[in-house]
This record gives sequence, structure tokens and C-alpha cells, in this order.
Amino acid sequence: VSKATAIVGNLVDIKPLMYVTENGKLVAYQKVMGRKRSIFSIADRVCKTIENPEEQEIFISHGDCLADAEYLASIIKNKHGVDVEIITDVGPVIGAHTGPGVLAFFFVGKER
Repeated sequence: VSKATAIVGNLVDIKPLMYVTENGKLVAYQKVMGRKRSIFSIADRVCKTIENPEEQEIFISHGDCLADAEYLASIIKNKHGVDVEIITDVGPVIGAHTGPGVLAFFFVGKER
């Protein structure tokens, strides 16, 4: 996301939802307004694409937003009955690029 896009997005509370392609490229696939709606959108994508959730170790990384990470974990638990195994902070490199408020969900999906 470009700097100008990020600044305008912050002003109007637009949250980009992104994923990593099979080639390792980070791509925005959706933009939603509001934090709560973005968390629900992440949960919806996970629920649509997760494969054999009961057999996976699922985890969430966050950038200084533990409450949001726990909220996302509870949505997944309620929809799938699957516990998120690990909730952890993002590392310093990702944190430096994303800033506070980033949520990342890791799981094996049917497709990328």
C-alpha cells in the first residue's frame, strides 16, 4: 500500500485486507471501513478457506492490539469450534513496516 493510500485510508478508516500469494507477494484483496468490520472480514475469509481446522495449529500475530487478536480468535472458535493455539506479537521487522494495529492470521487453507 502506498504512503498516500495509507494516509487517506487512515483518515476515512479504510482497512486493507491482504494475503501472501504463492509467489510470496503481498496483495490487497479487499478494503473495508472500520476495525470491527475488518476483523469480521478476516474471520469470514478464514472460515471459507481453512482446510481441516481441527488438525491444524492455528495462530495470530498482532501489532500492539492483543484485545483485537483475542476477539478474532473468539470469532473463529465460535464459527469452527477450533482454538487458536498461539497469539503472539509481530516481530520488529513486520512491526516497523505495518505499525501498530496489524493482525495476521496463519493457517493452512484450501487455496491462497
